[in-house]
Amino acid sequence: MIALDTVKQADFLRVIGRLRIFDDHGFLLSESKNLVVNTGLSAIVNALANSTGVPGILQFALGTGTNAVVATNTTLQTEVFRTPPTNNFALSQNVLESDLYLPTGSANGNVITEAGLFVGTTATNTANSGVMLARVTFANPTSPNPKTSVVALTFQWQITFNAP
Repeated sequence: MIALDTVKQADFLRVIGRLRIFDDHGFLLSESKNLVVNTGLSAIVNALANSTGVPGILQFALGTGTNAVVATNTTLQTEVFRTPPTNNFALSQNVLESDLYLPTGSANGNVITEAGLFVGTTATNTANSGVMLARVTFANPTSPNPKTSVVALTFQWQITFNAP
């Protein structure tokens, strides 16, 4: 057996995510790296172990929080909108994509600056429910204004699994 202290960091699987936000004409408004948080890493391990209670990404949440993302996050700082993703699919062998189309009639009046993906059987339309997979903060895509009824946005979240 190999002692843990002799294993190099390069020997571990890397989980990297990014969120891109587009307007309704397909123009890229924002791109940010995300953090797969501790509870998300645990959910991935449980899914690979075929554990019950990990049915995939069930909820895509948006908020107005601006605190830095840390591995111990379990909820958004200030959640204001939540819905099932528009699409979840394997983009390639090692890339998972979760998309959310936010129509003109949703989340209006909010300066959206954070997003989160939630998994598990407890992930519902209720704020702060489920197990947080990942969280990201970003600059307001409709800056300097809050989201309005004339703005539709598409959130494209990709999580990549890479070997060293």
